[in-house]
Amino acid sequence: TATYVRMPFVCEGVLHGLVGSLVALLILGIGKAALWSKLALALPWLELNSAHVAVLPIALQLLAVGVAIGALSSWFSIGRYLRT
Repeated sequence: TATYVRMPFVCEGVLHGLVGSLVALLILGIGKAALWSKLALALPWLELNSAHVAVLPIALQLLAVGVAIGALSSWFSIGRYLRT
């Protein structure tokens, strides 16, 4: 059936989305750690207080969107080849 053929590709898309999101989170974390204090000194009129940033909800949203994009793109791309 079509679902039997489609599911391995969708799982791979989910995996690619998850890995891509984790790489993006890693880059964002490194950038925040390296640049946050420098930005606070360079832009004193902005109140850059890292205590007010809710990191966990943002990280979970980024992971969810990455997984969803990976799954949906795989679903639609393989669907093009399953049409008869």
